[in-house]
Amino acid sequence: FIASSRFGRLMANDSLSRLNAPARKSARHLLLIQALIAVACAIAAFGLSGGKAAGSALLGGAVCIIPNGIFAWMALRHAGARAARDIARAFYLGEALKLILTGALFAFVLVALPVHAPAVLISFILSLQAQWFAPLLFTNKSVPGK
Repeated sequence: FIASSRFGRLMANDSLSRLNAPARKSARHLLLIQALIAVACAIAAFGLSGGKAAGSALLGGAVCIIPNGIFAWMALRHAGARAARDIARAFYLGEALKLILTGALFAFVLVALPVHAPAVLISFILSLQAQWFAPLLFTNKSVPGK
């Protein structure tokens, strides 16, 4: 019974993996694009204002990327029609946690660390815009007719 129970969980996780694969891939791509934007902001900040601004730009990107990564992890833990209630709960909980964590990270970075505030804010905003434009960047090639 224990072995069959483990096998059932293993198969369920494999099914979950297949159902969520396109969404997880898109989430990874979005987080990678946000990280690249933060690095580009840091390079620009270094050229314009030096090392402190570059580090601040990286922190601004992290304030955007960390909560988004946690949201993606929470939201994509469940899949399938039977898990509809769990999916909805995970999205609401993930979004609430993302907002709270974003505020907490901003407070920590801007109050507790000696940062260049404009670099933090600009990098955060530019990294966040990748999320807004994600529908233009990603298409679902598995949908017939697209």
